[in-house]
Amino acid sequence: MFTSPKRLLRRRLIQAAAATFCTLGIAGAALALAQAPAWPAKPIRIVVGFAPGGTIDGQIDL
Repeated sequence: MFTSPKRLLRRRLIQAAAATFCTLGIAGAALALAQAPAWPAKPIRIVVGFAPGGTIDGQIDL
């Protein structure tokens, strides 16, 4: 099956555009992760509305 030169050019342009967008997306994600602050910076307090020593308290301690 013969493919016309216009179709080949169009296919290559679409592939190049997709590769460019993927590369930019990966680079943007890497920059976002590099700038992410260390979280959490302080201890987290979990407020549970049940008595201490119960099932819920035991699950949170894990």
